Amino acid sequence: MRYHQKKDLAVLVAGSSPFNDTVILELLGAKGPVYGNSRIGSVTAVVGEATERRLGPRKGVSFVRGDPTDPAVLEKAGARAADVILVNSYGADDGEGETRTIRQALLEPRARPKKDAPITVTGRQDEAGAGNEGAFLHCVEDIFTRIIAQSARQRGLARVYRELLSFHGNDFYFLPGRALSGTTFSRSLRAFANACPVGIRRSGKTTLNPPMTEEIGPDDELVILAHSLSDVMMNPAILPVPDESSISREGISTMKQESYLFLGWNRLCPGILGEINKYSHKDSIAGVTGEGAGELGGLPRFENLSLTGLAGSCADDGFLDTIPWEYWENLVIPGTAENGDGSAVERLSAVRTALATRGFVNNLTAVSWKPGEEDGLEDVLPVTLVFRILAQLALNPELSGVINEITSPVGAEIYLKPVENYVVLDKPCDFYTILESAKRKGETAIGYIRNGETAPVINPSKAAKERFGHFDRIVVLADEN
Repeated sequence: MRYHQKKDLAVLVAGSSPFNDTVILELLGAKGPVYGNSRIGSVTAVVGEATERRLGPRKGVSFVRGDPTDPAVLEKAGARAADVILVNSYGADDGEGETRTIRQALLEPRARPKKDAPITVTGRQDEAGAGNEGAFLHCVEDIFTRIIAQSARQRGLARVYRELLSFHGNDFYFLPGRALSGTTFSRSLRAFANACPVGIRRSGKTTLNPPMTEEIGPDDELVILAHSLSDVMMNPAILPVPDESSISREGISTMKQESYLFLGWNRLCPGILGEINKYSHKDSIAGVTGEGAGELGGLPRFENLSLTGLAGSCADDGFLDTIPWEYWENLVIPGTAENGDGSAVERLSAVRTALATRGFVNNLTAVSWKPGEEDGLEDVLPVTLVFRILAQLALNPELSGVINEITSPVGAEIYLKPVENYVVLDKPCDFYTILESAKRKGETAIGYIRNGETAPVINPSKAAKERFGHFDRIVVLADEN
C-alpha cells in the first residue's frame, strides 16, 4: 500500500512518553520531501504538559492539552484529518495501558482517522491491544536490543547508526527504478553523483546489497542513501574507469573469534547475548560481572558464544583495576534498562580511566536510558535513537524493511572494515574506486570513518580523491551470515 498522496502532511503525536521530546524534534528536523513529494506541514502533539514545558514554544508544532486517551481531546487535536499518527506511551506510568486506551479512543467515530492514515504504535508487541486494523506496531526494546548487540561488535558502529537512522544527515529513500530498468544493481552503483544505491524494493519486499547481477525491473524501486530526495542527480553515461592500481589485492581477515564483557546486567541482557551469538564466530566468549554472573545458569546454551561470570561490580573502581582488559575486546555497560537510568554513562569515565591506565583502547558501549540524552556523546548508545527511528517509520512505514534488515542477521548488515581490504593505503583514490573494490567482494560501500574523528562520512563525494590510513574504516553493507 502507498501512503501520503498529499504534499503537506498533518502529523499527530499522542501519548505521555517522556521520549516524545525526541520524536517531535526529529519530526521537526525532517528536511525536504520525506516520502515521494510529501513534506511535513504541521505537527500536533497531545503529549502532556511536562513535555510541552521541556520543548517550549516551537515553530511547526501545536500542543493540545488534555488526556490523550479521551476521544474528545483527540478530536480537538485533529485526529480525523491527520495524515500520520504516532502513539507513544513508552516509559509513562502504565504506558501499555495508556497505549491500549488511546488505540480504542481512535476507534470512536469522533476521533477515527482516515482509512489511509498510517498509525504507528510503540510498546510491547504482545501487549499492544486490539483495534486499529493495519496499525504498525513497533517494540522499542526489541529494536534497541538488536542495535545494542550490533554496536557492541564494532567500534564506531553506533556513530554510523546515528547518522543513518535519523533525519540528521543522509536518509534512506525509495526511488522509482524505471530510469535504470534492465540494468544490473552493479551498474546502478555508479549511476548517481550524490546518492548511494543500497538495495532494491520489489513487490513490497526490500533486499539490501542484492546480488550484483540482479536486474532492476520497471516496477522496482531503488533504495538509496541521499541527503535529500529532491536533490538526487544522475551521473553522465560515461565516467572515468576505476583506478586499478589503487585497488588492494590483499586484506585483513575480519572473521575471527570475539570476546565481550558485560559490566552490569539488566532484563534485556539475555536477548542482547542471544543476538550477539547469531553474529559471532565459533568459540567466541562473553563475560558477565556482578549480579548477572548469577543469572547465567538460567540461560540457554548458545551455539557460538560461551558464557562466564566474574565476581565484582562495575561500580567498584578497585574491581575495574583487576580486570584483564586484554582478553575482552568489546565492553558493554548496559545500565538498568529503566526509564531515566544514566548509570552506564556515569561509570563511563571510570572505565575509560581503567583502560587508559593500562594502555588499552577497547570497543566500549555505554547504554543510556535517559530521555533527552545527547546522541553525540562518545561511546554512548542512547535509547533516544530508537525514537528517532520511530519518527521515520511513522512518516514512511515501508522503511521497516530497511531497518529490520540492517539490525538483524537475515540479509545484509552494516560493517566497518579495514581500508586496506579495498584500496592501497596512503594513495589518493576516489570513492568510485572504493565502490568498485567493494562490488568485487559482493559488498556495497556507503562511506568511511576516519580514525580519531567522531562523525562518519556517509554518501561521500564520489569524485573527490582521499588518502586513507591503516586505522581508517570503510562502511559497507555485506552479508556475513
